[in-house]
Amino acid sequence: KEDVTNHIVEIFPDSLRQIESYATVAMDLEVTLREKMKLLSSAQFENLLHPIFEEDEWKLVVMGGVLGAVIGFVQAFLINH
Repeated sequence: KEDVTNHIVEIFPDSLRQIESYATVAMDLEVTLREKMKLLSSAQFENLLHPIFEEDEWKLVVMGGVLGAVIGFVQAFLINH
């Protein structure tokens, strides 16, 4: 499926952009999505987003730890000097 989709995008890039623009306007997707997402509770919104970030979640945790350690070392250095 992915190969076929990529091939179609290569063949018809301009047409697909026009179709996307038309579909977005015709179905008023942005407004509909915004309204539906406003109705979600915090937990529902998190459940919606979590699968998107789940694959890279470990990277976020590691980067948070690294940044925290660097800032801690900088603070310790500044306090002691």
